[in-house]
Amino acid sequence: MQEERYLFANRLSTAQMAGNQLRLSFSALAYSLVEALRRLGLRGTDWAQAQVDILRLQLLKIGTLVRVRVRRVFLSLSSAYPILGRAS
Repeated sequence: MQEERYLFANRLSTAQMAGNQLRLSFSALAYSLVEALRRLGLRGTDWAQAQVDILRLQLLKIGTLVRVRVRRVFLSLSSAYPILGRAS
């Protein structure tokens, strides 16, 4: 579970053990959710084998404007999107 470090499991932010345990539990939960996303939602794509930090930076941290119309949903990506040229 070396990838879990990328979801902030390598830091202990408080002097109390309970606070550090809670932070580590949240990090383990986040890793489990990202792993499920990779296994189920990204199957058959290039991102299915990507590391957690790559998924976090290029997929989850995207500034997007979502506009919902009656029959359509429009997504407007930020101009700072790192792989805008490759997005389809």
